[in-house]
Amino acid sequence: MRILFFGLPAGVSAVALRGLLDDGRDVAGVVLPADAVPHLLVDTAPVARLEPPAVAGGLSLSLNEPAGLLELAWARGLPVLAVRAFDSPDAMATLTELSPDAAVVACFTRRISAAVLALPRFGFLNLHPSLLPLYRGPQPLFWQLHDGARTGATVHYLDEGLDTGDIAAQAAVDLPDGVSGPEAEQRLALAGLGLLRGVLDDLAAG
Repeated sequence: MRILFFGLPAGVSAVALRGLLDDGRDVAGVVLPADAVPHLLVDTAPVARLEPPAVAGGLSLSLNEPAGLLELAWARGLPVLAVRAFDSPDAMATLTELSPDAAVVACFTRRISAAVLALPRFGFLNLHPSLLPLYRGPQPLFWQLHDGARTGATVHYLDEGLDTGDIAAQAAVDLPDGVSGPEAEQRLALAGLGLLRGVLDDLAAG
């Protein structure tokens, strides 16, 4: 199953991508919103392929070295696309050429249009760090901790709403007292990754 990955350069996107790659899954490429990487763009094209910086000796990561999304994708030889206008003919053609069976989203700041959502035959699966339908939208972890609410992770299908698609898998995640924000994000991301693996395996098995 070919997977197209949507994420951000910073945050927990790399946790999910690295998990999929370590599983040996076929990741067709990585998609970023262009406004997340303006310093890497040289023009205003609707879609641009980002190339790794020229580094003496090449780009390499040790197995235990933390890496951002871009470094991880480049180290694994994946095409990295920055998209400004998802519905543009160029962007649609570029995404279609990657022939994804499914798309995975882990932290993404742009709404994805119905035309793009329809490209993979198994749709888009989003990792969300809450027990949906509770705490939809941005910054769900902050608001769960603020409210003293039960925390968890959900994998759901994307639709044109905001975290309103059908739930594919879900689990509560207990966070220890005094956990830091980054550690809490990491724990929820890993829980979501575990759920995602099961959903992808089920889809592949029919």
